[in-house]
Amino acid sequence: MRSYDIEAPVIIEFVSPLDRHDFSSDRTPNLCASLTLDNVECHVELGEQNRFTLHGLEASSENDAFDSASILLNKLCIAATVASEVPNLNPHYGHLRLRWDARCVRITPGDYAISDSFNTETIYDVSVEFLTATAEVISRGGDVSFIFDAYYRAMGPQDPRTNYAVGFFVIELIESRFKSKITTHLLLPDDLVCSISDHAKTLLESRCLQKSINDVKSRIGKLKGATIENRVEKLTAILRDVFQITEVNTGVKKLQVESKLVKRLIDARNKLFHGSATSANADDYRELTLMLMSIIGQILEAVVEGRVQWE
Repeated sequence: MRSYDIEAPVIIEFVSPLDRHDFSSDRTPNLCASLTLDNVECHVELGEQNRFTLHGLEASSENDAFDSASILLNKLCIAATVASEVPNLNPHYGHLRLRWDARCVRITPGDYAISDSFNTETIYDVSVEFLTATAEVISRGGDVSFIFDAYYRAMGPQDPRTNYAVGFFVIELIESRFKSKITTHLLLPDDLVCSISDHAKTLLESRCLQKSINDVKSRIGKLKGATIENRVEKLTAILRDVFQITEVNTGVKKLQVESKLVKRLIDARNKLFHGSATSANADDYRELTLMLMSIIGQILEAVVEGRVQWE
């Protein structure tokens, strides 16, 4: 095994719904941080110089070093994007997303020093502590890493409806993981659902094929666990009571997280997932995506800071 130092230029992709021929906007983060990730010393430089540097990565060859570095650099891109975007006070003017440039990676054996100097110009500051904590959470893998990856991908320069669809996967996941944390009431007792299912089978046996009977029983069985509270009410409770999210910030306006807003977000999701969204309403998703990303950013912040333990 040999020790390698790796330097990768970082590309900051700035995506703004306001970018057009007569108006443009841009943002530049300022961050100089060192952290240890997966037992490798990592240096993050964002400002006048944008680069990630890995020190002392152990590998059997340069190719293996590149493969191992790729994993770490991807994690740093996600962590630095999240750390830069969560405190974004004006998302109306766009989001930034970081990616590393594989074509310009420098791999140097550990006994040779990378001599480039680091010079920065402060534009806005990113919390080193939050970056470090975010990178550690991402390194856990599993579902918790997935939500950060979804947030990162939703920052990409796609159609706003694509960004919305990708981002809503985070909402789907927290609905599944945190439904037990809110108070709900069963629509029907389980024993009554079983009785209804048995009675339906008796009524259908003389008239239907077995497959039809099984299909009916399966649909009735879905009543088990069904609640009086609908999806809008349950998601609102998860956001407000579990994650303590009471407001979304689009940069232009701040909106209260309440049933009316949550219903709007879910309805927009249903149009996308059921194929009824057309190019005619693409612009509608720009503001909706800003709302969604504000909520997801607050979810990630709560997880990183340990205020909510990932289920």
